[in-house]
Amino acid sequence: RCHVSNCFIRTYDDSICVKGLDETYQGAVSFSGDIIAENCVIWNDWGKCLEIGAETKADDMSHIVFRNCDLIHLTGPVLDIFNVDHADIHDVTYENINVEYAKAYQKSQIQKNDDDVFDSTCVPGFLPTLMSASIVKHPEYSYGREKRGKIHDITFRNISVTAPTMPPSHFFGYDEAHQARDITIADLFLNGNKITSLEEARISVGSFCENITLR
Repeated sequence: RCHVSNCFIRTYDDSICVKGLDETYQGAVSFSGDIIAENCVIWNDWGKCLEIGAETKADDMSHIVFRNCDLIHLTGPVLDIFNVDHADIHDVTYENINVEYAKAYQKSQIQKNDDDVFDSTCVPGFLPTLMSASIVKHPEYSYGREKRGKIHDITFRNISVTAPTMPPSHFFGYDEAHQARDITIADLFLNGNKITSLEEARISVGSFCENITLR
């Protein structure tokens, strides 16, 4: 039970990020639920703005709400559910979110050694992902564990985007038993104009997805 509100948050890495961890604190295994983040202004210099994951080592991560937030600077995926462990992630709402994209972006880069030189060239047509929900086995964050989770009953409502063009979004599951399903996008706008189809929204629906709808 956590309530974050009325904050200006500037971060290098994920800004507001809900995680499920299996470390114990005073004998209790951690879990995530009944979480609200609202009325915040986000400036993100690296990573994701409003995220669930990547660590999702909790049986249930649910009843999570992000609402009434202005995302005024971003560099990576914006509204993201990244399930790399075994959590059942459900009943999540992103609503009344304003997202401001820049006119051009450099792709994020990680320096791996002292000889790496930063490439400051802007990539034509590149825009960070707007919405995503994915179930994966990640080579780093899954810690080699084989158990996968689920994503379902997710709502993106009244998402207003200011951008040169519509940024991409994507959804995909892991296998038939671990799907991303029942995801609703309601009232998606680009520069004040309502988006009316998945194609116009640039939403990619990958494998093991069911009932992804835009209205």
